[in-house]
Amino acid sequence: MRNNTVVYSSSSELSVGEKVERILSEMGGMSKFVKPGNLVLIKPNFVAPFAHATTSLEVLEAIIDAVKRCGGRPVIAESAGYEFDTEATFKILGAYEFARKVGVDLINLDKVQYKSVRLTRGLVRELKIPKLVLDADLLINVPKLKRHSLTGMTIGAKNLIGLVHRESRCRIHCLGLERGIFELTKLIPSHLVIVDGTVISESAVFGAQHHLNLIVGSDSVYAADLFCCRFLGVHARGVGHIRLSMDDGLISHEFTAISTEVKWPSREMPETDLKEFVSKGNRLVRKVYQLMYCLEIMYSRIMKGRSLIPAAHFYFGIRPWLDRNACNDCGACVTVCPVNAITIPERKIDASLCMRLRCMKCVSVCSRGAIRVRGRKAVDADRHAIPYLS
Repeated sequence: MRNNTVVYSSSSELSVGEKVERILSEMGGMSKFVKPGNLVLIKPNFVAPFAHATTSLEVLEAIIDAVKRCGGRPVIAESAGYEFDTEATFKILGAYEFARKVGVDLINLDKVQYKSVRLTRGLVRELKIPKLVLDADLLINVPKLKRHSLTGMTIGAKNLIGLVHRESRCRIHCLGLERGIFELTKLIPSHLVIVDGTVISESAVFGAQHHLNLIVGSDSVYAADLFCCRFLGVHARGVGHIRLSMDDGLISHEFTAISTEVKWPSREMPETDLKEFVSKGNRLVRKVYQLMYCLEIMYSRIMKGRSLIPAAHFYFGIRPWLDRNACNDCGACVTVCPVNAITIPERKIDASLCMRLRCMKCVSVCSRGAIRVRGRKAVDADRHAIPYLS
């Protein structure tokens, strides 16, 4: 059992880049992790086309700069959430432009070669992992700190799911998400973890945001996750994969925490505005999602690779809805739609195109309010839950 180090900064006076630099300095510098010539795989969270729900590009730029100064060869690699189109997500987030700006390759993991790797425990006994991940000398895990309807929290360990083939992801969700995440952390070690908690969300994609200004660094994904839970007042043993890491002796209940501004311990977490953020997940929702992924396995086999997950999220989750009577055919929505899902004068949103992205840009540009948000969370009554409406 190791006593790992966690370094964090929540100062509102420092820029994101300065926070990352200070954290790396306290950890011994990036050269402690990266050697000249190393292929460094940087794994952000680009789950969906919303900046508030994804890893800050400022955080990534600071990390990439530090890697390059050590002579490393950084590469960004990611696959979006199961129901989202990765290529379109990258484009909306501006990830390709960013990659060109900082001079690194951005790899869509949906388009690379995979290798099958055996697991020793859990109902899922084999995972498909990108060859790129297995060939990399170093993995820098850069998760986004958020709540999650299935796992309670999504931080460093959960972020590794994006490195698994979609077919394997589906099996993990169906046969044991918490055990699957835990086994994945051992299969794909995170050599360095930098958690982006600058803006945190009440759900993985759609949800109200809170500005926390937090950046966390650690040499252990388990310690990073445990620290973030404690920082927010979340009972870590209530998060399944963190509980498993504790029970397996991979992280002690204590760790060395160093702040770049104040002495530890200090209670910096908001006392009132994060009550919803730290509330327990809905068990019924978890069971429904598990059943949905089990059905997905059978459906994809019968329908030769087609998926029912995007449609399930679209019709039972959150989606744009067009009121034909209120529409005046101005075409503003057509102009901003990145997948050409809206047609005028038919006044129609093509669900088959929209469901793989659901960027909600059309909602924000409709001056007449003819396009509104519908779905399980009644987000149109809480407009700040959709970032484009802020």
